[in-house]
Amino acid sequence: MRLKHTRIATTLAATLALVTGYASAAVLVNTGFETDGIAANDFANITPTSWTGYGPGGKYVGDGNVFAGISGANSGDQYFLAYVSSTFTVSQIRQDSTLLWSNMTVGDSLTISAYTTYRSDTNGAANTYFWLNDTDAADNLGLNSAAINVTDVAAGAWTLRTWTYTITQPILDTAISDGWGAVEVGLGIVKTAAADDQQVAFDDVSLVHTAIPEPSAALLGGLGMLCLLRRRR
Repeated sequence: MRLKHTRIATTLAATLALVTGYASAAVLVNTGFETDGIAANDFANITPTSWTGYGPGGKYVGDGNVFAGISGANSGDQYFLAYVSSTFTVSQIRQDSTLLWSNMTVGDSLTISAYTTYRSDTNGAANTYFWLNDTDAADNLGLNSAAINVTDVAAGAWTLRTWTYTITQPILDTAISDGWGAVEVGLGIVKTAAADDQQVAFDDVSLVHTAIPEPSAALLGGLGMLCLLRRRR
């Protein structure tokens, strides 16, 4: 009897996976910003290795408590800090993942995750964003981007932030017509007011692709479960 129950549970789990889709992590490099080898309690004004910088704002890789209000990285030793001021309006970094838009299907979802924190002198005059294949315009924050609230916790506290985007036909059409190729992840801040010293830090970035099941696979899984239940009766 226990064996039958085990088989039924296994079949139910497999069918549920088929019906709800499956998730896989897309490969990104230097997601914890450890590659650049910054000295302890020091920083460098650089775009992190394997990432591409966009915008005139500052792009810093920090180690330890070099930035007031941030005691250290979420994990490891280093983290990325985006900075905008009265002069610099956007600070963003981007990286192509191993996932291709040509392999996407309408209904699939992409989830960007990162730990964030902010300096104690950040006063809400900039917004933190996650992007997917932004079009290189600082103010182009449309359907493929999301504002992430980073000030709902105390300054200096690392907190996991996530944003899930469900793929639509227009975004696939745009990806094809613009030749995007790989799914590109972007993160950073955009200035929204005149105040200076808007600084947000990021660590441990990830991208997860959840694919919807093929209709035929879901149907076969459901038929298999029905057959098993009929045999049990």
